[in-house]
Amino acid sequence: MKTTSFSMANFINWTVSIDCGQLGFYQGQIKSVGGEKQTLTLKNAFRNGMLCDTNEITIKAADIVDICLIADPNNAPEVPKVVKAQRDEAQAKPAPVATNGNNGSKSSRILSQTTPPSNTQIKRPSQQQQLRRSRSSKSWSDSGGQDERPPTSSHPTTKTTVILEQTSSPEKQSTQIIVNNNQDDKYFDFETNLALFNKQAIYAEIESASGNGEQHQQYRNNHQHMSHQTQKYRCDQMILGNNDPPIYEQIILPNGTTKVYTTDEGLLIPCLTYDLRQLLFSTAEQFGYTLERQIEAMGRCCADMCLHLLGGSHRLSLKNSHQRPIVVVLAYFEVQGAYAICCARLLATRNAQVYLYMPDGIKQTSSAYKELQLFKTTQGILTNNVNDLPHAPVDLLVNGLDSVNDQVLFAKIWYRDLVSYSNRLQANIIGIDPPMDGGAIGCKWSLLPVLPLHMSKNVGRLYLCDLGFGRQVYEHCQIQYQSPFTKSFIPLHDDQ
Repeated sequence: MKTTSFSMANFINWTVSIDCGQLGFYQGQIKSVGGEKQTLTLKNAFRNGMLCDTNEITIKAADIVDICLIADPNNAPEVPKVVKAQRDEAQAKPAPVATNGNNGSKSSRILSQTTPPSNTQIKRPSQQQQLRRSRSSKSWSDSGGQDERPPTSSHPTTKTTVILEQTSSPEKQSTQIIVNNNQDDKYFDFETNLALFNKQAIYAEIESASGNGEQHQQYRNNHQHMSHQTQKYRCDQMILGNNDPPIYEQIILPNGTTKVYTTDEGLLIPCLTYDLRQLLFSTAEQFGYTLERQIEAMGRCCADMCLHLLGGSHRLSLKNSHQRPIVVVLAYFEVQGAYAICCARLLATRNAQVYLYMPDGIKQTSSAYKELQLFKTTQGILTNNVNDLPHAPVDLLVNGLDSVNDQVLFAKIWYRDLVSYSNRLQANIIGIDPPMDGGAIGCKWSLLPVLPLHMSKNVGRLYLCDLGFGRQVYEHCQIQYQSPFTKSFIPLHDDQ
């Protein structure tokens, strides 16, 4: 045993690395060897790469799995040393400003009570630690020597004073940095740190340094004033053009009007009288806009409106072929019935399931008869019996029965049956050019050609349809007209 102790004593001050299994790896210099207790004492010891808090570490021989000699005392690497942490359990004093010793009279300003040797070195801290240290020093200097940050925990704060020396430089430079080692401070308080930043003071300093403080302040005020006056445009609004104010009254009737509707853009749409409306339609026929053209244009606008209410082109796509929309169309012999039949034909050509009701007794010379013959070329279902109409579900019901010229429809039995059917169906109803006071069948929407009449509240929401009349037709009727249409139909709003 003495031989082993004597041989191990020859390795005093050697740098070794010891594998202790589950206890970890230890590196350090051998200080002493206990032969009787079978122990080994290390100084300047590191455990798993971290410097131990104690000056000496004693390891039992039973815990040693493997030992490796690194260097002899003559070639041993220089072990870094650090100054012990100074713990203030009561109240943490303000941290001093980190200074770099460039002054000739003093190489550095050290406020710590303990001063390490001149050859003391330490490993460079990580980037995250440097960032936290710089913020800690900056916030102390901005607050005038008093830490204004609220404490993040009720536990006492631990601070470590570290001295960094560069021995390779001819002029030694030392820097003192205060490191906050509080374990509870896991997150950086950005709001509190931002509140410490005085932007007005920084701006004043910049302006005083540049010498143009008044000019800079005036420039900032002018820029803010211009930014408030800058007009903001929508994504669909034209920004290039004249700055003339828009004219909202673009349609003027010869004898004025008693009612005005507005569009989505704010244009004013006056209401026609019944006589002026009949004069406008007859004048259009004289200019070549025959009744067949008018029916086709009105029917196409009605079909577009119905497709819009049914869900657009997605409802009629191939993927939705299993749920085709069901539309019921009610028509009579007047021109409103011709509008409805034309709409039914166009919907049937779009693969919609259309049921058309037409009573018996239609004349071959009427415009509705010609449209009925065209409807028969489609796969739509024509009937004159109310019981043949679908009961449920129905997506849309188009009413082309009511008109101004025929006021005795309610006296007919089949009309009363249709009124009962529409009330029992509980489907959305759209009326085509209904009377001004509405009809027995209540409508949710109503479509009007060219220009509206003075309609009552019973007709639902109003939509105006474009029949494509030229401006000369309106001028011949002494109507100052500019088209308000952006598409085939536009909504009308009653602001009164």
